[in-house]
Amino acid sequence: LEEGIELREAGIQAPILLFGVHLGETFKKLVEYDIDITLTDHMQIEPLKQVCQKLNKQARVQIKFDTGMNRVGFSMDQLEAVIERIFTEPLIKVIGIYSHFSSADESDLTYTKNQFKRFSDIRLYVKDKYSQEILFHIANSGAIMQLHESHLDMVRPGAMLYGYPPDANFKLNFDLREVMTFVSKIKKI
Repeated sequence: LEEGIELREAGIQAPILLFGVHLGETFKKLVEYDIDITLTDHMQIEPLKQVCQKLNKQARVQIKFDTGMNRVGFSMDQLEAVIERIFTEPLIKVIGIYSHFSSADESDLTYTKNQFKRFSDIRLYVKDKYSQEILFHIANSGAIMQLHESHLDMVRPGAMLYGYPPDANFKLNFDLREVMTFVSKIKKI
C-alpha cells in the first residue's frame, strides 16, 4: 500500500493493482489513491461500499478467483453470484479479473492447463454477460515462458524480472540475466 501511495504522490497515474487480501482499514487509502483493490471474499464488499459512500467515490477493483492455487480467491462455484453482486454495485468499478497458476513452472503442464480452462470459462461467462472492457490475467513467470495461450490482456512476471527462472529446475531456453546479487560477511561462526 505504501509503495502505491508513494507512486501516486510522485505523479504516476498508471493503474496500480495491490495484490493480496485487503480488509476495511486499508480501503480508505486505496480508494482515495485510485489503487485497484483485489476482492477475494464476500466479506470485503460491504466495508468497501461503506468507504465509497463516505468518500463519495467509486472503488476500482479486480476480482480474484481461485482456479486451483488453493490459497485465496472466490471459488468457481461462486462465479455467478460474485459476478452479479459486484458488477451491479454502482460504487464498485470492475477493472479486471485474475487468478494465479500454482505450477506453471513444472514440465508437466496438465494441472496448469486445467486451471487455464477454468479461468477461460470465467472469462467467457463474464464477456457473455457484460460488455464493459475488463482485463483478464493469469500468466506468471512460468506461464509467460511456456504457456503462451495464457497471456490474455496482460502478464505478471515475478522472479523473471530479477533474471531468475521461476524454479531452479526450470528448463527452458530463455535469455534471463540476473540483475542483482546479495553479498554478506560472516561475523561469527
